[in-house]
Amino acid sequence: MGEPRKVDRETRDRAFAWCRDFLAGSWKTISENDFQISIVSGGLSNLLYLCSLPEDVHPVGEEPHQVLLRIYGAILQGVDSLVLESVMFAILAERTLGPKLYGIFPDGRLEQYFPNTRMCTEQLSDPAISAEIATKLARFHEMVMPFNKEPKWLFGTIDKYMDQVMKLSFVREAHVKKYKKLMKYDLPGELKNLRALLAETPSPVVFCHNDVQEGNILILENTDQSSTDRLMLIDFEYSSYNYRGFDFGNHFCEWVYDYTYNQWPFYKATPENYPTREQQLHFIRNYLAEQRRYSDCDMDQTQMEEDMIIEANRYALASHFLWGLWSIIQAKISKIEFGYMKLESPLMTPGAEETIIHYRELTVVPPPCAKNTPALSSLLNDRETLDLIGWTLGDSQSLVKYFRALSQSRMRETSESLIHLDHVSSSIFYNLLEFSFHNRFEFPREELDTHIQVSSYLLAEAFLSKCLSVLADELSPNNCLSYLSLAQDICCAELKMTCVHLPE
Repeated sequence: MGEPRKVDRETRDRAFAWCRDFLAGSWKTISENDFQISIVSGGLSNLLYLCSLPEDVHPVGEEPHQVLLRIYGAILQGVDSLVLESVMFAILAERTLGPKLYGIFPDGRLEQYFPNTRMCTEQLSDPAISAEIATKLARFHEMVMPFNKEPKWLFGTIDKYMDQVMKLSFVREAHVKKYKKLMKYDLPGELKNLRALLAETPSPVVFCHNDVQEGNILILENTDQSSTDRLMLIDFEYSSYNYRGFDFGNHFCEWVYDYTYNQWPFYKATPENYPTREQQLHFIRNYLAEQRRYSDCDMDQTQMEEDMIIEANRYALASHFLWGLWSIIQAKISKIEFGYMKLESPLMTPGAEETIIHYRELTVVPPPCAKNTPALSSLLNDRETLDLIGWTLGDSQSLVKYFRALSQSRMRETSESLIHLDHVSSSIFYNLLEFSFHNRFEFPREELDTHIQVSSYLLAEAFLSKCLSVLADELSPNNCLSYLSLAQDICCAELKMTCVHLPE
């Protein structure tokens, strides 16, 4: 059930209107005073609410008695990702592979609510649970989705992050010092080695979840404990066509990290929990057993198992490299107290030594893996560099994890300047969606600076380009300095260049 915290009046009013309009039936007969809503969870990514009819009001048709309301938060992965996730969610719902979709609107959506128990990290190693996760993942991989079938997501994201990392500039002296140390390493060369290793690692392209960890797996209540359908995969915002090995390696890494740890750094790494060879074989064998239901395979079982173990552990390297780059970027843009650039030795923080050891294991001698590993180990020879990137190399699989850690800990925002989007009107996000869906570009010119800020922060490049084209016509010596200041505040190079090239 939801938390007893009070829901603010504006949210309650909007939730009531959405439920009434999209669910109809008995939802149209109740008054707002009888409408029940409670908070399921909160954070900076999405806000979740449980909306219910009164106990004495029964559905008159197929409308549900309870629904989960998801309101998109201020921090999004980008408009394109939002659109794709909505399409994915609808398709998976139709195929009964995910919660039903009852309504979708610019601010969020109404989903089927499943009474569930939160999965804990240690449950991932339970043989029955691990077997069912493998089965569910095999079914997921068999899906044919109406998306680009080229596996662009992995190295496309790495290349984007690499480009940002190489262009970063820090202001604080301590940050500058550590960044300069990091730049002494040949990151492009390390990436080249990783590409070469994975190019020699056969891994079929399938529709991947890309974030199979305990927080994205529901343990459904009111199901037979002996049932093989107790679990449900959720949260598909990072799903895409990708190399199968990434789903395997990424999931195995998740066995190590507990995000409910309530002390600094608000996660706990236990490297000995990384799945053993036998545990990996158990997972792989259940995966293959389910896969055989969809296709015949005459390959030798033992050889397939050995190949998949190598595949999984080599792609674990890619997971670490990708989210390691992401953490460096966060050290620049994030103002939330999280150990990205902590000044002390990393060994002074609980869990840091485990993170370092685990990264060494997966990078230098991934268990078990082929002998040919990329030269990522050079990043591990310096404690200060580890201090820069060590906190999230294995556990920050996405922004979702970052905000999950925030919501489950006592972290507070620092007093440093921070671009806040929680005050931004939903109409601005709606304008972004209108541009994405229908190529409509219109809004009040007095809101131009806010639209630039939001589109820059969400990496909505096409929308930002449109905004800057409008700004170029309106830029003058009277407002140029204020826009230059905004460019500095939000680290927007495109806005800065527009201001610099102000016609005389």
